[in-house]
Amino acid sequence: MIVVIATDIGILLLFTTNGSGGFSTAATVVRAFRIMRIVRLVRSQANIKIILDTLVNIIPQITNFIALMFLLLFIYAALGINMFGGVLEQDFITDKNNFKSIGTAIILLFRCSTGEDWNKVMHELSRNDQQIDCINDQDYEIFAANNNVVRGCGSTFSYVYFLTFTIIIAWLIMNLSVAAVIEGLENAQLQNSGVVEGDDVNALIDAWMEYDPKATGWIDVLDFICLVIELPPPFGSPEL
Repeated sequence: MIVVIATDIGILLLFTTNGSGGFSTAATVVRAFRIMRIVRLVRSQANIKIILDTLVNIIPQITNFIALMFLLLFIYAALGINMFGGVLEQDFITDKNNFKSIGTAIILLFRCSTGEDWNKVMHELSRNDQQIDCINDQDYEIFAANNNVVRGCGSTFSYVYFLTFTIIIAWLIMNLSVAAVIEGLENAQLQNSGVVEGDDVNALIDAWMEYDPKATGWIDVLDFICLVIELPPPFGSPEL
């Protein structure tokens, strides 16, 4: 309903503004959401419905895991800025992948949490002046003499930094998230197995609310008979 109303408003604005402004663009974006109507087919596919129910069940737990993960990412990013913010750019430490700002540091750590070249980044951040052409304790004068290009050396602390980061983020947090997904999948299968499924319970609750609007938990016998007639099987019986 919201998509249809927003689409109608966008069409009216398209004619009144002659296609200028951001309203017509926003209406086009809203109309694209009409493709979500295909989600209605989920009711006829039990396996897909179980997967969607799994997503609904694990949202509270996954939200906690995501919040904890980004908190740890921020802590490690702030620590990385202080330890590796001035390291010389190399093959994997570049102008886009570095610890010069909190944003680029979080993106680099998020990439490392997926396992992509985290060990190579670790080795580059551990190189000293004997391995690469870097400068220890680079001050502002040296920085200005090198055309404002950082040429700092790395630190062996990168081994401890990335190993602990990989263990905590890539192993513990990710595995806990997988465990939450498995638990949610089991709960969804229990809800959608047997004679009574999750949609049947929701239909019973919605129908009961009409006869018991104050949520007392009690209804009259005649109301109960009408309720059973209205409900589809397995709770109701059309033949009654």
